[in-house]
Amino acid sequence: MTKPLTLALDTTMARLQVGLYTQAGESLGCINQTDARQRHHSAVLLPRLAEMMAQHAVAPDQVGCILVNIGPGSFTGIRTGLTMVRIWAQVVPEVVCIPFNTFELLAAAPPYRGLNVTVLLNAYRQQHMVARLCVAKTGQVVWHQAPLIEPNAGLDWARWAGDVCLVEDSLVGVLPTWGDIPGVKVVTVDEAAVFTPAVMMALYQADHGQVVPWAQLLPNYVQQPHITQPVAKTRAGKS
Repeated sequence: MTKPLTLALDTTMARLQVGLYTQAGESLGCINQTDARQRHHSAVLLPRLAEMMAQHAVAPDQVGCILVNIGPGSFTGIRTGLTMVRIWAQVVPEVVCIPFNTFELLAAAPPYRGLNVTVLLNAYRQQHMVARLCVAKTGQVVWHQAPLIEPNAGLDWARWAGDVCLVEDSLVGVLPTWGDIPGVKVVTVDEAAVFTPAVMMALYQADHGQVVPWAQLLPNYVQQPHITQPVAKTRAGKS
């Protein structure tokens, strides 16, 4: 196998999600471990990834691009993913790194493309992170309401109403007047079952994403996410 491969990695939430893809976007293998809580990602990620790559006889230097979710999400989970990317980039210095954020990856899932999607994530300390956005079928991200942090008690459902509301499962029953948005479908992240590595790969193939040197990759814990921009077709695997 000589063509550069793409690794997509998401350790930000409860599920550990990893995908390995060919230049054409074909999936070679995936990890979607629903029982890997954030605090265990660091123990699970490396052996599971090594197992997947060995199964397909893939060496680290065959990966030309790494797509990674930098958050928001679990502090520990985000750090685990970024540490893996940095280690990989030090071993394979020519690898290209492209970060995405949790808001756009959930909103860009195929069932929600083209819809106005509200995403609510747990910021803990009785707070939540919320944003409303639309991801067009071309991959363009339009932010209708920029991400911000609010107290759970102050959530104004009407203000944030979109076509669909995706809510992190740990917020179920915590937010006031849970799900009380007339005409809006409220779905938990687990119910949505979005496999974010596949979403990252689709956005990457649509030339959406900004190349960032691995040493400049920063975790996105709160508020403003890294907002991606289209990039020139000079990335690894592009011509």
